[in-house]
Amino acid sequence: MKILVTGGLGYIGSNIVLNLLKKKHQVLVVDNLANSKRSTVKKILKLANTNFKFVYSDCKNKKKIFKIFNSFKPSLVIHLAGLKSVADSVKNPNLYFTENFLSAENIFLAMQKFKVKKLIFSSSATVYGKPKYLPIDENHPTKPLHAYGASKLAIEHLLKNICSMRKDWSVVSLRYFNPVGSDQSGLLKDNPLKPTNLFPKIFNVYKGKSSFLPLYGNNYSTKDGSAIRDYIHILDLVDSHIVSINFLKKKKGFKVFNVGTGKGYSVLEIIKTFERVNRTKINFKIKSRRSGDVPICYASVKKINKEIGWYSKLKINQMCILKK
Repeated sequence: MKILVTGGLGYIGSNIVLNLLKKKHQVLVVDNLANSKRSTVKKILKLANTNFKFVYSDCKNKKKIFKIFNSFKPSLVIHLAGLKSVADSVKNPNLYFTENFLSAENIFLAMQKFKVKKLIFSSSATVYGKPKYLPIDENHPTKPLHAYGASKLAIEHLLKNICSMRKDWSVVSLRYFNPVGSDQSGLLKDNPLKPTNLFPKIFNVYKGKSSFLPLYGNNYSTKDGSAIRDYIHILDLVDSHIVSINFLKKKKGFKVFNVGTGKGYSVLEIIKTFERVNRTKINFKIKSRRSGDVPICYASVKKINKEIGWYSKLKINQMCILKK
């Protein structure tokens, strides 16, 4: 199958691309390198031992996106591109909303023009906002606390409307919880240009690039005071996309699925597990809570288990093992 992956050189995208190539799909990656590196192309080629196309482009460049679609003629799109920092979206809400929504809109317009009818959209658990109950299922009310989550939800609404008008479209929106870990080689780990997530910051302390890990809030109503999240191994997350491709071959319409493990771990539990499995010590300092953070958030994954047949397999120890 010919698959176009936007944002395909980022952490999640590169791991998905590697898996697609190993399964003999033809892949074209579109990425503007805003938070990724061109050197990732060489890493993927080294691991996959096969060729794929990479085009440098911003998804907001409608003319170039249309040209790419016309030339490559994909059968399916995996749309990952977009700004993703919760903290930055609180500071720059207009930038986040317009950047993410306009990028997605151009991709969908290109799909309509060139008759591409299958899409996997990279959404986020942040669309739910503050949990009203746990675990969070797909019927949970959506009330994002920041522009990042709001942009994801707005894109989902757009996709739902498109599918209501175009009955031959097949769309899956995957609401990620917290992807962590790396591929087996360790080459495609979460190593952004501007670290905002927990694990890249832990890695920076481990490697001596930072003197301490900031721990945002130690007075939440949790067992140890630190925030609790549902962390999922990147390889399990990648597998949810592969299984979704098969689902899209058989089903029409718009579907939303949570992608998590259904279990929550606190930040302090993650730090202690990382220290134990890697035989190291991670220094941390307590900082004020960040705007937009919720105390506890973990998924119900019953729907994706039942309808797609996908289950997470890798445990927290495997998520914390540092590949060298």
